[in-house]
Amino acid sequence: EDYVSDFLRSDNMLGGCVWEFADHAVYHSKGKYKYTYGGDHGEEYHDRNFCVDGLFFPDRTPHAGVLQIKNCYRPVRAKLIKISDNTAELEFKNINYFKAVSFTVRWEALDVLGKEKGEFRLDIAPQKTERITLDLERCYDAIVLKYCIGKREIASEQIDFRQTLKQISVDSSTVPTVRHSESNIIVSFNGGSIIFDTKKGQVISYTVDGKELINNYPCGNSVGFALSVFRAPIDNDVKYFDIWAKLKLMTEYMSIDSTKPYTITDKSVIIENSYILSTVSVKSLLEAVISYEIFGDGTVKVKVRCTDSKKVKYYPRFSLALEMPKEFENVKYFGLGDKVNAIDFREHAMLGEYSCKVSDMRERHIKPQEASMRSEVRYAEITDKYGSGLEFIAVEKPFTFSADHFTSVQCAKATHREDLKNFDTTCLHIDSYLLGVGSASCGPETKAEYRKESLTDEELEVIVRPVRKE
Repeated sequence: EDYVSDFLRSDNMLGGCVWEFADHAVYHSKGKYKYTYGGDHGEEYHDRNFCVDGLFFPDRTPHAGVLQIKNCYRPVRAKLIKISDNTAELEFKNINYFKAVSFTVRWEALDVLGKEKGEFRLDIAPQKTERITLDLERCYDAIVLKYCIGKREIASEQIDFRQTLKQISVDSSTVPTVRHSESNIIVSFNGGSIIFDTKKGQVISYTVDGKELINNYPCGNSVGFALSVFRAPIDNDVKYFDIWAKLKLMTEYMSIDSTKPYTITDKSVIIENSYILSTVSVKSLLEAVISYEIFGDGTVKVKVRCTDSKKVKYYPRFSLALEMPKEFENVKYFGLGDKVNAIDFREHAMLGEYSCKVSDMRERHIKPQEASMRSEVRYAEITDKYGSGLEFIAVEKPFTFSADHFTSVQCAKATHREDLKNFDTTCLHIDSYLLGVGSASCGPETKAEYRKESLTDEELEVIVRPVRKE
């Protein structure tokens, strides 16, 4: 979208000609892999999966990328002229030079508190504009516009106004009770408990109504909530592969640096400690403080603040990772889109509440990569078939959310989609920062506003609360 916007602003620029249409891969009707790429056939010289880079898979099913470019190609573009509590004035421009447009525009104004919708007609001559004023019940976070001919959606776009977060009330009528052993702090609340391992600095148990919500046999190297900066490299991370490999980011592990006595307030128990994130190659890649404030109904406010970090070109993410048991398979979230998206890859992803299975979150690339992200998420919940689980609620700003039945390391080690099995886990990531998708596979680096060399002062705050079966 950044590229296309530049092309449209400048009379001396032409662009948007995407290379290439479909993934180039070798099809096998039988064998271990359905599709293969460079290096799979014993060839000495090859470009690995460089040519598996199309808008469509080889069988012509669409990548999320083609949905993105479809909206970037939209023949009508809207901009906000004026917004008030009860109206939004929009201007629409037909960017065609020779063809008029005639659309039914179906719109939806929404946020976490509710939505309203309607439709109107647009008939605009080439290179002309038309203004429309929408009467609203109140101000919302965004208006989603869908340009349609009959029932067919030609394109869509979103006009953003603000970011409303979900407000919840915490039961502070009872204060959790605390008991401890030589190595554990046990915090009991109404209907459950949290066990904190003081030697490892980890939440090793989170039970609600007799059900354990933390995977005690994780596929990764940490039980409970853990810091993470590694993501399974995407194709456009190619310029950073060697840097990340030298730092051995794939081997990241969190250790406790210093501890504080827990504190009991008139409504909660607070556990706060300092941590170091290291790899087998780099001692103390970053330092951070993590605090857990536990309330009487089992709600936990988790706050992470990076106090110091080494410089890296570029950090893949700043994330709180958690593995839950595999049976937590149902996902519901309020954020951008029902397909993978990112901060600089989102024109196809409209704001809304979406539901799916964990196994349906990701795009199944021929060569696996990080591909289940949803950005601008206000809240997300993971539940089992009985409706029990956890809800994650953004506090200061929306987060990027992802869920898979494997870890990012397992994804990175897989060379083909068939290698990536659903393991006995549900792995979640809550990201306050995620490196942009960019275009570095055969273009410039990720733009400055979508990347970070340092994570010092980066913060992530999220409320985690039990979802109890009805």
